[in-house]
Amino acid sequence: MQSTNSQIFVYAVASIVLVALIGGLWMYSSGVNSRLTTQMTATSSPESMTPTASTSSEIAAQKPTVALVAQGDIDAWMKLGNTKYEAGDYAGARDTWEYVAKNWPEYAPAYMSLADLYRKRLSDFPKAEQSYLALIVNTPPGKSAAAYRELFDLYVNQYKQETSAAENTLKTGIETNPKATDLMVLLAQYYRDRGRMAEAKAQYDVAITAARVAGATELATTLEAERSAF
Repeated sequence: MQSTNSQIFVYAVASIVLVALIGGLWMYSSGVNSRLTTQMTATSSPESMTPTASTSSEIAAQKPTVALVAQGDIDAWMKLGNTKYEAGDYAGARDTWEYVAKNWPEYAPAYMSLADLYRKRLSDFPKAEQSYLALIVNTPPGKSAAAYRELFDLYVNQYKQETSAAENTLKTGIETNPKATDLMVLLAQYYRDRGRMAEAKAQYDVAITAARVAGATELATTLEAERSAF
């Protein structure tokens, strides 16, 4: 009888130990899975891939990864550059946007930001010119009028002013953007302001016609008045 009771006691203890062991293993497994899930979520979330570099040297040292490209974190890099720009860290903004341009060379907004920075904050006009030209190359024909306008303004007011760069920029811009009335008007005014009246009148006629075709009757009327003034 005692033997039977001992066996029952042993079995009971063994059962308790087994249940405790299984429970312990389950809790451990759950903890591991929870930590893994947290790590995977943190790793794959857009926030975790947001650039955190605080200095120009750190940004330059970083390399694009498949994760960054796949998650479209190009926007995060651009925002980082904007933050640095707004804080007055123009060198940091430059390095950030140059990093974008280098690793995503067809991303036009990076060149627009760089052109504005080089021209208006760093007074590096050759670099501004390069950025505008890169912007034009990476903007679809018919949608690059703004880039040509900015490049023209650079040539007229700050760089290569004694050359034909400004005039040629407008001519090329009009060829590439045949509906860009604003570029036609700029060319007409450019000729007028330099005393090239015959060319100015001819270009005004082109601009007036384009304005009427586009339904911009008020602009056409204004241009007619300008043309009649000389």
